[in-house]
Amino acid sequence: MASQLQQYRAANLRHGAHPKITTFLSPSPTFISFPSLFHRQTRQKPASLPTLRAKRKPDEEMEKKNVKEEGKEAVVGKEEEEVGLIAFTGKVLQPIPGPRIGNSSMPWILGVPLAYVGVSVIVAGVNAARKFRSPQKEDMGTESYEEAIDGLKKLLSEKKELGPVAAQKIERLTTELQAQSGFNPLERVKTGFEYFKKEKYEKNPQLFDELSKGQSPKFMVFACADSRVCPSHILNFQPGEAFMVRNIANMVPPFDKTKYSGAGAAIEYAVLHLKVEDILVIGHSGCGGIKGLMSIPDDGSTSTAFIEDWVKICLPAMQRVKKANSDLAFPELCTKCEKEAVNVSLTNLLTYPFVKEGLVNKTLALHGGHYDFVNGCFEMWSVTYEFTPVLKL
Repeated sequence: MASQLQQYRAANLRHGAHPKITTFLSPSPTFISFPSLFHRQTRQKPASLPTLRAKRKPDEEMEKKNVKEEGKEAVVGKEEEEVGLIAFTGKVLQPIPGPRIGNSSMPWILGVPLAYVGVSVIVAGVNAARKFRSPQKEDMGTESYEEAIDGLKKLLSEKKELGPVAAQKIERLTTELQAQSGFNPLERVKTGFEYFKKEKYEKNPQLFDELSKGQSPKFMVFACADSRVCPSHILNFQPGEAFMVRNIANMVPPFDKTKYSGAGAAIEYAVLHLKVEDILVIGHSGCGGIKGLMSIPDDGSTSTAFIEDWVKICLPAMQRVKKANSDLAFPELCTKCEKEAVNVSLTNLLTYPFVKEGLVNKTLALHGGHYDFVNGCFEMWSVTYEFTPVLKL
C-alpha cells in the first residue's frame, strides 16, 4: 500500500497535481487527497496514473443506489447534479466492500475507511472543489466558506452517529478552508508554541520547575484587551511575575458583588490569596474604548448591548475632561481621558475593603500608567493614601 502511494504521489506531481495532507485532531488515520481523483469527464485523467481505489465487486443489494461508477468518476445523487462531492450535496456515499487492513474487514468508500468517511471524505471533496468545477454547477467554485461549513453542519445533523468526533473535524475543515486564503490559525499557534518551548521553556528549566509548584506574582495588572498593548511585551513581564486582567479600556469597576463579580473575584484573589504587592492600571494611546466613552451622547443613550454600559464605569473621567478642556479637539480630549480614566479606576479600587486595608497597612501599593505606542513612551504614577492629623479648632 505504501509503495502504491509513493508511486501515485510521484505520478500526480509529474502531471502538476499537488497532494494535500489532512491530519485530524482526533485519533484517526492521515488522509491524502489528490486533486486528480476528482477530474471531471471533461478533464481526462492521465492514463499513466496508477490507482489506489479498491476494485469494486458486484453486489446486487447495492445496485441502483446513490453511488454509481462511471469510468473513474464517483457521482452522488441525481445524474443531472453530477457533483461527486459530499460537501455540497449533503448526501453520504454508500459503503463499498474493500480490502482488509490487518485483521479487520472494514468497508471503504473511495479508498477511505468507512469508519472515518463522514468528514474525512468531505475534507477531500472540499479541497478538490476549490480547483475543479462541475459542468452543471459552474458557481460551485465560488461558494463561500460559510456555505461549505453550513453544508457540513447540515450533513452532520442528519448523521448523528458520527458522534463527537464530527465537531472536531468541522473545526479542522474550517481551518483548512481558511488556510486557502493564506492564513492558517492552527499553524500559527503551533509554530508560536514551538518557538516558546524551544527558546523559553527548555532554556529556563529552573523557572518553570518553580512555577509548577505554584505562583507568587508581585504585580496585579489591569490592561486593555487591545492586541497592540500586551503588558508582557511592553514591560517584559516573565511567567509568574504578573497576575493580569484584561478588558475593554483597562477599567476597574467599583465594588459590586452582583454586577461586577468577575472583576471583584480577580482582585480578591490577587490581594488576599496571592498577596500581590502592587496593582498597576495601564491605559494606552488610541484606545477604542475611550473613544466610545467620549462619544456617548449627553442624554446617555446607547447603541450597543455591552460596550457603552461597560465604559460608563469611567463616565466621571469623560465629564471632567470635557469640562476642563472644552477648547480641545476630539483626539486631544481622548488622550486626556485615557489617563483620567486610569485615575477613576484607581479610585474604584479603594471601594474594595481588602484593597483599602492593604494601602493603610502599607502591604499594597496602587499605580497608574499610560503607554503611548505611537511614540514609544510610558508614563507611571502612584496613589498615596494616608491620614491627615486631626485639626482642633
